Amino acid sequence: MQHTVAFSPDFTQSLGLNLQDNTNPGAFSRAVGFNWDTHVSARAFDADLVIATNHGSQTNTIGTTATTTPVIGIQRVPELAIRARPFQINTLRLPVTGTLTDGIYDDGYDNIETSRLDFNAQLGPGIYRVGDAAVINATATVHQDAYGTGDLQGALGFQGTLQNFFGHHADNTLVYTDQSVRGYTPMPSLDKLSGSNQISEVLNMYNQAYYHFTASTNYDFTTKFLSSINYQVTVNPSPYSYVSLGTSYDPHGTGYSPLVIEFATPVTRTDYVQFQGDYDFQQHALQGQNWYLTHTVSDCYVVRIAYHQPLKEVDVSLALLAFPGQTATFGINNNGPIVAQPFGY
Repeated sequence: MQHTVAFSPDFTQSLGLNLQDNTNPGAFSRAVGFNWDTHVSARAFDADLVIATNHGSQTNTIGTTATTTPVIGIQRVPELAIRARPFQINTLRLPVTGTLTDGIYDDGYDNIETSRLDFNAQLGPGIYRVGDAAVINATATVHQDAYGTGDLQGALGFQGTLQNFFGHHADNTLVYTDQSVRGYTPMPSLDKLSGSNQISEVLNMYNQAYYHFTASTNYDFTTKFLSSINYQVTVNPSPYSYVSLGTSYDPHGTGYSPLVIEFATPVTRTDYVQFQGDYDFQQHALQGQNWYLTHTVSDCYVVRIAYHQPLKEVDVSLALLAFPGQTATFGINNNGPIVAQPFGY
């Protein structure tokens, strides 16, 4: 149940009540959720005062023994969130956003009840052009939590992107991400933060819609680990056909993964063929082959034939163009024939 009263365009109150009952063999659960939200909008900020609770229990029966456990959740009693309107540092052309949240929380996951003041701000993204062929995009974040237990937790984050263009047919993008976390939180289920320090690279080569080649990888400075290098190339010889090849290279010893192959092309004016499969470099063989052939007869009906090598199965379907939703399908696999599906109206 949800009910909202708008006293004005800038002041509303919402009341929500949710009841859930689940019954399964040997188990029964009931949960009641309550949410009260008072929303205020102003020129410099908008704010929400929220009271949100969730209570209930779950009963499991094994034989003649019944065990009842409470539903665990985070109760906000209450929580005030104030979000500043975005503004810009004009000299740096840098947008700024910020949120201040203050509340009292009953955290059933971590079995603690305490107050919490949370400040979160973002500077950026700032976009700057370097010369005629490079663009820098940078964003910084500040996150600080203060708890009624006296604990503090903070995080500083940064993400920078450098994109270089090489003529009209290639570009290279470097993305560096760093987040440093300090302090301790008594409520990790609510405020779990983790540090990161990594860089990723994506190389694109293209010529309009005729071909597109992509190579990408990632390096983690913390673990000193280079991820697999992924390759993907797509070629469109015509508006009605394409070829796609994809693989990855593991620099830690396993080498190249199977080459994923896909292509589709018209064979004649009335025939169209598609293929999906893998080429295993170690076994030097195609695997997981799936062939699809579509044949149109006199612009009246369409015959589709599919061969699935992993299943050793052939499927045939017939569709009337005058009745697009009506088809009949039958097939043969290694277990024998498949009963045809009748037309349905």
